[in-house]
Amino acid sequence: MEGALSAQEFERGVERFPRLSKKAQAIGRAILVEGQNISEVAELYGTNRQNCHWWAKQIYRMCVPEGWVSEVVTLPSTVMKKVRALEQDERAKWKALQESKRAAHAATKNKK
Repeated sequence: MEGALSAQEFERGVERFPRLSKKAQAIGRAILVEGQNISEVAELYGTNRQNCHWWAKQIYRMCVPEGWVSEVVTLPSTVMKKVRALEQDERAKWKALQESKRAAHAATKNKK
């Protein structure tokens, strides 16, 4: 989960949590975008690892496309590179589809 999101993906996820505190947002950003270690973030923000993990997990869930799953796997580094490349390709396709849907929705909204 550490370093799993771009800043833009993170912002979209946080938008779905209007009541999320600034502290929780900072903790989530440190873990999910900046890739900081959960234990270090917990110490930095004066909370426990469980709270940091919970906040990061909630934000991450809002950023993961519906129907996708997250799995922990152990693979040879050469195979993992292929898996990561595949994930990046699929995420790019998903993002393009989302942008296309947003544009179509905006166009429909502007016609009214």
